[in-house]
Amino acid sequence: MSYCRFSSDAFRCDVYAYGDVSGGYTIHVAARKRLVPDDFPDPLATMVEMVDADPATAIARYNDLNAAMVAFPFVDLTAPSAGQTFHCADLEDFKAKMLDLRAEGLRFPDDVLDEIDAELRAEETMSTPG
Repeated sequence: MSYCRFSSDAFRCDVYAYGDVSGGYTIHVAARKRLVPDDFPDPLATMVEMVDADPATAIARYNDLNAAMVAFPFVDLTAPSAGQTFHCADLEDFKAKMLDLRAEGLRFPDDVLDEIDAELRAEETMSTPG
């Protein structure tokens, strides 16, 4: 299960984080990314909003937005963890690493932490007798 991808938040996310099929959690930190303006619409979200009403227009808009992104310059990330991969054994370590990455100035959606917290609460409930 993916918590966030480089394409999350209209390609502004610096982190790809997921539950690893081998167990634990894996976090890849980008070394560089496109400098997407904050007011640029998310291509996928835009398509999803439009697809039921007009699939052809939704796909065309998605393709137009993706094509426009090519003009955005790449920037190197300067955070200490840029370009690195981390493996975390459990949710607590995973959350701690994600918070460390955020403290370095790396970007990922806020709902990632909410999702981790919900899973931690679920684990706690399952391990509590009674």
